[in-house]
Amino acid sequence: MPVKYELHMTVAQTGEEVSLSGEVSDEEVRLLEDFVRYAEEVWNTDFIKNGDMGELNINWDRESGTQITASLPDWNQVMVFLHKFRPLLLNDEKTNFYRIHNLLAKKLDHPYFRKSLGLQHELYSGKVCQSEFQFRSNEVLINSEKVLFDWLNSHEYHRDEDKKKFIASLHQMFPLDGSKVIFLRLLTHKTLATINVANLILVVLGKREK
Repeated sequence: MPVKYELHMTVAQTGEEVSLSGEVSDEEVRLLEDFVRYAEEVWNTDFIKNGDMGELNINWDRESGTQITASLPDWNQVMVFLHKFRPLLLNDEKTNFYRIHNLLAKKLDHPYFRKSLGLQHELYSGKVCQSEFQFRSNEVLINSEKVLFDWLNSHEYHRDEDKKKFIASLHQMFPLDGSKVIFLRLLTHKTLATINVANLILVVLGKREK
């Protein structure tokens, strides 16, 4: 059945109280509940719980030049994590993060609520990661959604040969394992954004007070 919601937000900087109310349809409730379930499954994977995201080290000295080393987490755990993330990551899924974000943005039509959602959008899209550092190969930004998905669709989810050649072209000098560490950082940002949005959904659906 449809769910009516009433939300309240206190703006920390000003102390202003903001309220918003509305209704979520049956179909929307099912989508949102599915999103929450998938987000919780991702959050509870061993990869996320263990906190080992891999490590990338780049060192230089006059004698040896540039030395790059990368260590990766247990890849079996990563594979389970990626499998659980499919309903949230893939564009054609009804519970794709951006689709759910847009649904909520229409419902929570107030500048403050939209700003809160916008912060999660930036975290999920990679903009936060890119504000911390930018890594390029052949003038291509490695820590970007495009390169992340090209890698996923050529090495993990699918075996797209054109994308595989593109990924190979970026790793003539820089090891692919180094980029995998960067990709995992992007994916952990996406995980954090999805669980934050899932927690908001629980409040909207009346399953959590705040």
